[in-house]
Amino acid sequence: MRWLYPDARLLAFEPNPAVCTRLAERLGSDAKAEVFPCALAATAGRRALYATGAPALASLLEPAAGLRETFGPEDSATAVVEIETRRFDEAVDLARYPKPVLLKMDVQGAELEVLEGAAAQLGHVACVKLELSFDKYYLGQSSCADLVGLLADHGFTRSYQESMNVADRRVRWCDLVFLR
Repeated sequence: MRWLYPDARLLAFEPNPAVCTRLAERLGSDAKAEVFPCALAATAGRRALYATGAPALASLLEPAAGLRETFGPEDSATAVVEIETRRFDEAVDLARYPKPVLLKMDVQGAELEVLEGAAAQLGHVACVKLELSFDKYYLGQSSCADLVGLLADHGFTRSYQESMNVADRRVRWCDLVFLR
């Protein structure tokens, strides 16, 4: 994103302490980037983060059997880490940032919860990009219908789908892009 939009402000939320440290080091010299060491959720507080062997699979949601079956025991083994959660509505005020605003999420099944905690800020967002799993990888993960419905209620239309992972003649996960 920095290459495409060199003047954009970047707000990154990363709850996994080890990953957050690496991200902060990587963005440390970028004066237009800010790293928040927390997870976004529907409520503020302290929660368990299910950290995995593959950091990209960590989630606020407990892994389901499908995660282990798909990614194997090494990548899906979990350790529970207590982390801070914040509501997006309380963490930032998007009204003070230049437009357009892109909200990109990869929260391993907790998309609906993040959006519920961002309801007041969604009016400032022009584009939402999120990763959605159709296979059950996490207990209580967001469904496509719920996400499309919530975003439609906030004036977004599903625009396109990209980065599909297909196996056994079906889409397992993809990125969905919603525009206002």
